[in-house]
Amino acid sequence: MEPGQKTSVSSGLNAIAETALEQYQLPGLAIAIAKYEREVFASGYGHCDAAASQAVTADTLFGVASVTKFLTAISILHLRDNGLLSLDTPVNHYFPALQAAADNAIQVKHLLRHAAGWRGLDSRFHALDRASTDLPDRPALETVDDLVNHMNRAGNIALTRPDERLNYSNEGFCLLGGIVEQITGQPWHQYAEQQFLQKARLCCSTFGIPDPSRYHSVANPLLRNNGHWQTAGFWDAPLFYPAGGMVTSCRDLLRLLKFIDDNNPVLTTNSKKWLQTPAIAIASRDPAAFGYSAGLEYRKFDSGLPALWHTGQRAGISSFIATTPENGYRIAVLSNVADAPLTSLAFELLSHLDPGSYNPHWPPVAGTSLPMTDDDVITGRYDSEEGFSFAVQRDGSKYFLINAKSNTRSELVFQTATSGYTGQSTFAFLPATDKGPVSLALDLRLFSRSEQNTKA
Repeated sequence: MEPGQKTSVSSGLNAIAETALEQYQLPGLAIAIAKYEREVFASGYGHCDAAASQAVTADTLFGVASVTKFLTAISILHLRDNGLLSLDTPVNHYFPALQAAADNAIQVKHLLRHAAGWRGLDSRFHALDRASTDLPDRPALETVDDLVNHMNRAGNIALTRPDERLNYSNEGFCLLGGIVEQITGQPWHQYAEQQFLQKARLCCSTFGIPDPSRYHSVANPLLRNNGHWQTAGFWDAPLFYPAGGMVTSCRDLLRLLKFIDDNNPVLTTNSKKWLQTPAIAIASRDPAAFGYSAGLEYRKFDSGLPALWHTGQRAGISSFIATTPENGYRIAVLSNVADAPLTSLAFELLSHLDPGSYNPHWPPVAGTSLPMTDDDVITGRYDSEEGFSFAVQRDGSKYFLINAKSNTRSELVFQTATSGYTGQSTFAFLPATDKGPVSLALDLRLFSRSEQNTKA
């Protein structure tokens, strides 16, 4: 790329980022993009803190929540490459007390792709948070053994058979971290730091709460309260580090994504293929274009080019990573507020770099269709023990999804009779019988219907 072209491209990317910062009222935003070995673009926007006293840079540390799962998947595959585990090993080999895995049907590979068949659980609300001064109402979950006991107390947690449907499971990735600990004798985050962060020369990465004496540019997770920003703080729960405990920069995430590269020697070709090949469909999306492999989602664009990507969300945190193996792009986009539309922003940035190869729209738009006309089939309450609660209501000829936690309402835009998108999420109503849907797939999660005929 000639100097003039590079300046023009950077100006275009800057304009997209600055528009997003203002349009979505983001406190801070960081972006880094590389193509093969060359950094194409890296910049920070906005501020790190509620007082707006420190500017974000491309090396600012952000919480990345579930983007951490990619690192956990690499950890498991690296152990497999070294002959220390098999992905076909039953989970009860490592956790014989876990009642939900007692029949040998659930294997390590099922945990990697959220395919154990378990319903959403409330474990994260009971995990020990070293940053909190609140006293829990019961002994906090600190170890994987504590988690196993908690899952046992939940009774029968089976929602589907293993590999039948994907249902996002933070508990599954906590168990994967426990497997790493059993095999290596180290806590997962220590093993990951030594084997991957140090080897890849990640200089702006840690777990839990960043040490201020070591890291001088940290984006505090922020919440909007009555028009003002306030600090949410980091969630420091070591049990959940493998599911979402990493704090890192967008530049470091580009380095982490290089483990998928063909010329990177850390993982075998077989493991790289495992990461790049969708193993299970995502119920809320078109199975011909979307899937999940191991700590990564898969998307095939209309151009035929694939992308491997993942997002992360938590209070005060939004994150996105992607790599496009066939033409060498890697991208990381981070913000210090929840529910930032980073997926659509990232695809817009990629589309600007390579017009025609990437659909800049998210959710993917492919026309509209009329929904089911029988209210009993669609309307009702859909809940999960993870803390999510939604209501589907009809208002005139339209249907809406009501988020009980945030008290927000978004229209369900149907692209088939049972599926489509709402806001930044994809959805599908899933039939178990010929009488109609009994559950709602929303992005990567399944929600059971608990109450019918919720009217507007």
